[in-house]
Amino acid sequence: MSPFREILPAGPGLRQESTSNTSESTPQSSSPSPRKHPNTKIACTPCRRRKSKCDGRRPVCTSCRPGIHKCEYDGEPDLTPAAALRKKHDELHHRIQLFEEIFRLLSEKSNSESIEILHRMRQTDSDLEELVTLINHGSLLVQLSTAHGGLQQGDEVSSAPTALQPLASDGITTIMAYINTYMAQLKPLSKVLFLQELKAHIDEMIATQSYNIGALASQPEASIGPRHPHD
Repeated sequence: MSPFREILPAGPGLRQESTSNTSESTPQSSSPSPRKHPNTKIACTPCRRRKSKCDGRRPVCTSCRPGIHKCEYDGEPDLTPAAALRKKHDELHHRIQLFEEIFRLLSEKSNSESIEILHRMRQTDSDLEELVTLINHGSLLVQLSTAHGGLQQGDEVSSAPTALQPLASDGITTIMAYINTYMAQLKPLSKVLFLQELKAHIDEMIATQSYNIGALASQPEASIGPRHPHD
């Protein structure tokens, strides 16, 4: 007979009791896991230069809040650095196109017109796009002055004053449609400036035409009797 007692495997009831005792003895963490802060899409310029952590607060982040550094951002809050870089590239490209347009206008205009353009550049406080729009107003007014009813080369001007001709409504309608189409592309401030300049040109044209009519009216009428040859 063996001196050792045979050990039988534990039954189902003993296994469940052992498992419950083990779970009770193991402490469970009751504190929640720390919440992670959302990643900042774009950091401010000073934090990027210092390579420090930036929380992206606006207008001043936490790192720049003491006032030691001037907190500035290169992009909008909802833009990634790549998207902000693309937007800045597009803005610079558009600005270069405006400078090229100003250079083209200065090259193609006469000396007096170029001086007037430089004068506008010094006097105006608007951006480059509005400046180019204002410069192009002169070209538009020249087109309007020769459109529909303007005197073409070779047209004869009567030497005697005549009654005013009725207005060509179709020509005025066409010119107004052209003006409205052009103004639809302008900003509100440019629309006001354009109308003011257009009115100044129209007033100048009216004054010139009134002077011409008065000068023609003061001329003596030519004799219409038969001319006899000298003996």
